[in-house]
Amino acid sequence: MRVYPLVLVAVLLGVAGCGLLPTNPPPTNGLGNEIYELAGQRFRIETVATGLEVPWSLAFLPDGRLVVTERPGRLRVLDVADGATLLVQRIEDVAPQLPRSEVGLMGLAISPSFDTDGLVYVSYTTPDGPGFRNVVARFRLGPRGFEPADATPLIANLPAAYVHDGFPLRFGPDGMLYASTGEATQSQRAQDLTYLGGKFLRYNADGTIPADNPFPGSPVWSLGHRNPQGFAFHPTRPELLLATEHGSSFPLDGTGGEDELNRIRPGRNYGWPLYRRDQTAPGFELPLWHSGDEAIAPAGATFCTGDRYPAWQDAFVFVGLRGASLWVVHLTTDGSDQIAGIARGLRDKLGRLRAIAEGPDGYLYIATSNRDGRGTPGPADDRVLRLVPVE
Repeated sequence: MRVYPLVLVAVLLGVAGCGLLPTNPPPTNGLGNEIYELAGQRFRIETVATGLEVPWSLAFLPDGRLVVTERPGRLRVLDVADGATLLVQRIEDVAPQLPRSEVGLMGLAISPSFDTDGLVYVSYTTPDGPGFRNVVARFRLGPRGFEPADATPLIANLPAAYVHDGFPLRFGPDGMLYASTGEATQSQRAQDLTYLGGKFLRYNADGTIPADNPFPGSPVWSLGHRNPQGFAFHPTRPELLLATEHGSSFPLDGTGGEDELNRIRPGRNYGWPLYRRDQTAPGFELPLWHSGDEAIAPAGATFCTGDRYPAWQDAFVFVGLRGASLWVVHLTTDGSDQIAGIARGLRDKLGRLRAIAEGPDGYLYIATSNRDGRGTPGPADDRVLRLVPVE
């Protein structure tokens, strides 16, 4: 039987990624005919697909098909018109699931040149002796499904742990591959440039290090992070990158809560674990917003780029796990990029929410995470859902 570091400690402490918090309560079923209003936008919710197992990331192919990563190691392709599964395939070297852990298949990014290269990038945890490591691998989607594009992972040997192990991926407007990494329970090393946990990383599409990264020869784009779980680039301002980030876990590394929204800039230090909430010092960045004492566990994020949701035009929207909600964030328009308003909705209606993406059709799609060991799943969980505007 394989024994993993931190497993026994985590089970004994009941670590849930947010400390000793209990599981989320059962959803109050927000899938009827109810009309919601959030930040001036009215909408209802449609079910696209059911019966998924801990979907972690959503990303659309150019033709409108939706690719979903499921934490146990499955890549799934859905037709969002009718919810049909077009393809499901397992990645064999994904680490096995463990109670309430964060290991598994996580991030997903579609190559900007997908129409010609067919490449899909994924991040996941894989076994490494008695422990774990995180990797990024490329798969080519062809007639026979997803096939490895390389003999070995494109990026290997990144820090991993039972918890604090988030690993989202996204291509930036510059064509570079961005990733954020949890500090893998090594809080102090989030300040260590030789340690790639607790960082934002930036790579060329082939896994090499860009020459214009802020730290020569290093993939590190920014440091001092605890566990970023979602990020997105502004639709018309390529330099504006916003991210969600988990804060402390009681009793492991703080009082709990302290989750953040951050504007990510190259070469900047975001303070973990030295500075939290409104604490700062010269050379460190303050968060745009933090959750105070409440643990909301913010997760996937995107910007609204189209006109489907007029009240949310150019807003940063994100979902939460422990917080079990949808947030809509408007920024100031005076160039300061501060938060002008933040609104919260759907609280406990759908349970834990992990992923959000905007489709080519302009609709927002979200995925629940009620089967991750920290929620209370219903018989149809987990689900992919569509937010449909209402006049």
